[in-house]
Amino acid sequence: MFLSVFDLFKIGVGPSSSHTMGPMVAAGRFLDRLRALGPGQPLRLAVSLHGSLAFTGKGHATDRAVCLGLLGETPSGIDPDSAEGLLTALAETKTLRVPELPPLRFDPAADLAFDFERQLPGHTNGMIFRALTEEGAEIAEAVYYSIGGGFVAEEAELGHAPGETAQDVPYPFGNAAELLAMGDDCGKSIAAMTWANECAVRGEAETEAGLDAIWQAMDACMERGLSQEGELPGGLQVQRRAAAIYRKLEAARGDNRRFEHAVMDWLSVFAMAGQ
Repeated sequence: MFLSVFDLFKIGVGPSSSHTMGPMVAAGRFLDRLRALGPGQPLRLAVSLHGSLAFTGKGHATDRAVCLGLLGETPSGIDPDSAEGLLTALAETKTLRVPELPPLRFDPAADLAFDFERQLPGHTNGMIFRALTEEGAEIAEAVYYSIGGGFVAEEAELGHAPGETAQDVPYPFGNAAELLAMGDDCGKSIAAMTWANECAVRGEAETEAGLDAIWQAMDACMERGLSQEGELPGGLQVQRRAAAIYRKLEAARGDNRRFEHAVMDWLSVFAMAGQ
């Protein structure tokens, strides 16, 4: 089985892969399901969040992620600076307008429920998406679980390793011991074997472009974090700290005496900025 580096290093929105990215992906999958319905399209949507998504969803922006996903946004494609405007417009119009679907009524305040009473059986991060007629008759329903790392599974998909596919790669392995043994046998490093596996699946040019895109997203994320101040979104009143610490570190660059911990302070500030 093959788990790609692009499954491990996903481009997406924070603060949580399972509470933010996963719900946005699930919303997009439900839109795809509605597109496949054909005639007799629904007029209204309703969503309920269960388990951990209900209890910690506000702080992890799960509700915002669902709304953005239903607006057709994706974790890797959304412009973070546009999110607030999109959510404000949805709250005002209470209407979803996405390609290949009719206008859908969806009021985030009324149609997105945090269900604290019922935990779904498959996983603690459960969601139910429902499509309804104007009279409230159900046309479609889907249960999704956000199982970590931005992976989403329906009931039938639970139990399968997330992201793994039966791709034919030159250096397959099932665990670290097999990987190390294979490296000893072939005389290649882990990096070289991984590179060969990725190129076998998508080609060298696409692999290079994908890795460049991941780095560009990480760099842009850090730049935003080093320049923005105020509160982090989510309602927990957490203050952004990276920009202030970065200014202090920059001011100390020319000091004759450098503290031993300065290098760790630099690492920490970039880590803070990238979250």
